[in-house]
Amino acid sequence: MKTVSEKNSGIPLYLQLKQILKDAIFKVKYEDGGPLPSEPRLASLYDVTRQTIRRALSELVQEGLVREIRGQGSFVSIREVTHSIWDFNGFTDYVTSLGKKPTSIVLTHEIEHCGKVAK
Repeated sequence: MKTVSEKNSGIPLYLQLKQILKDAIFKVKYEDGGPLPSEPRLASLYDVTRQTIRRALSELVQEGLVREIRGQGSFVSIREVTHSIWDFNGFTDYVTSLGKKPTSIVLTHEIEHCGKVAK
């Protein structure tokens, strides 16, 4: 089992733990839909605080690899790819497909000259 490296390695512990859990998920140590160990169990396994565990799990939730069910725990949740790599639509098409109206805001309007100006 991988462990988090030294606490002064320069890489935050939660990121180290996130990567360890991510690797375990992709190597199917934890199956899709299956539970991850509890926060206290993970804290014990990796010798880190529960706050570190929560932050790592939160990052995995944001990435869509884990879902949390209050009172039940954290579960692997690998989302199926819904886009084809051959779908070359842009941002506007994507937002429109979600039923929303794409907009843009001009933050600055200025003219910049490059190189020498002809006289």
